[in-house]
Amino acid sequence: SASSHTAISYFQPRTAVDAMTATLATGGKKELIYGKFYSQPLDGNRILPRSKPPLRVLVVDDYPDTAESMATCLSAAGLEARMTRDGVEALEVANEWRPAVCIVDLTMPRFDGFELAQKLRAQPWCSDTVLIAHTGWTGEEMRHRAKAVGFDGYLTKPADPQDLLRMIDEKVRERSAL
Repeated sequence: SASSHTAISYFQPRTAVDAMTATLATGGKKELIYGKFYSQPLDGNRILPRSKPPLRVLVVDDYPDTAESMATCLSAAGLEARMTRDGVEALEVANEWRPAVCIVDLTMPRFDGFELAQKLRAQPWCSDTVLIAHTGWTGEEMRHRAKAVGFDGYLTKPADPQDLLRMIDEKVRERSAL
């Protein structure tokens, strides 16, 4: 029997619209996979100065389309992005790769974003790492809980790419000043 699978087509994004709207190719049919359109040019140079080597960002989300589109957006802005699908895998990658920024979904299998933040903050190398919660949860209680376990910032899904880049810039500068 013929196997059926979903392929993701990649391209060199020029705008946030391009980066956040990777398409699913299923039998020639293309679908938007990141539900929100953006029209501003994605210009990481204006917000985040290019660094050599590029700033490392780990995207942690159990929904692969979200992680992939966000990693594509970050890469288009000149950052080095990797992605993982759960807290266990993220902790392993982070301990080896040592990212400057981790963008973390709060509700994931194995262990969630709150537990991941606590485990990362327990690592001596993670004192300067910026942790940003990226979640569908909108309440103040979740924001307070995220801050209490060590998150530096909180964005509600889907985050505008410019807001995300501005937050990364702001929080990296704050952590560097400590």
